[in-house]
Amino acid sequence: MADLTVNEAAVLAKVSPARIRKALEEGVVQKLRPGRGRRSSAVYVDSSAVLYAAILSRLEFPLPVEKKRQLVRLVKKHGKNRRELERVELAPHLILDASALLGKDVPARAATYERLRDEVIERNPEILGGTPVVRGTRISVYSLLARVEDGESFESIREDYPELDDDRLETAITYARAHPRMGRPGGRPWARS
Repeated sequence: MADLTVNEAAVLAKVSPARIRKALEEGVVQKLRPGRGRRSSAVYVDSSAVLYAAILSRLEFPLPVEKKRQLVRLVKKHGKNRRELERVELAPHLILDASALLGKDVPARAATYERLRDEVIERNPEILGGTPVVRGTRISVYSLLARVEDGESFESIREDYPELDDDRLETAITYARAHPRMGRPGGRPWARS
């Protein structure tokens, strides 16, 4: 399982970062220590947090903390094996079908991102001043995100960048959402007339 920032886990699970932080506060999800290749100021979790948060967001009732911990243990143990994850017994006669709640999109999207993130994204001070780009290009992940948010399709973007397949585009866009640009919102308001 890959190490993800809280924001990456939240974007992949389609939940707010607050949900992941709450799981950290409750001791349901464990914070990983900064290690090789990790920024020391960022908080990291393992990829089981993505599946856990996605399942929990789709439940229509709250779970006690101990049941949340049980769910995380099962996700860690069987996260890659969907059949084992299907039935989680929360209480006698209360079975959670975690696989149905997750659907196929969350685990697939998370697995693709985990596999491709370090291969696709590059941060080099010599390229666009360190702005994250698609490795081997000068294509900013933020420019790709802006095009998608403006309604452009992947097909349209691939016309301009044929070297980018859907998985690489999705990885770059997920990274841009999880790592928003830093700085003053609204740019330079004093320069507006």
